[in-house]
Amino acid sequence: MAPGNDSGAAKAAASDKPGTPMLGDAPATSPAAAEAKAVAERYFDLIEKKKYRDAWLLWGNGGADSKGTATQFADSFKPFSVYEPTVGEPTEIKARDGQQFIAVAASAHVKIRKTGKEQERSGVVMLRRSADPSETIDEKKNWRIWGVDLRVRH
Repeated sequence: MAPGNDSGAAKAAASDKPGTPMLGDAPATSPAAAEAKAVAERYFDLIEKKKYRDAWLLWGNGGADSKGTATQFADSFKPFSVYEPTVGEPTEIKARDGQQFIAVAASAHVKIRKTGKEQERSGVVMLRRSADPSETIDEKKNWRIWGVDLRVRH
């Protein structure tokens, strides 16, 4: 953010506690962006260890943002005999509608169980959290995944 740029925190709305400003935009190098990247790293670490339920729980709304159950989430990895993810760098944080949003670059080397075909996939892990610094509910105040989009590279 350039000096004199008053986007983000300076323009943020007040939280539920009078006098407490909402969290605003933040650079990709901020501690908050590093926290989001750490969630993406933990997510893929759990997947590599086949701890699918724990990875599913990193999705928002107790896993519901994955659009499936914990079993369905685990089943989505069955087609792969190899799943080797890599986490890249986060984008800057954007604040909108009372939440902060960030995307973290990611890729995965996969091998299809049936065919043995190997693929390189790349995309992002999308995370969000409440922009209210007085939020007390862990599910809302901590970074949670709301989308993962890893597509085959062409």
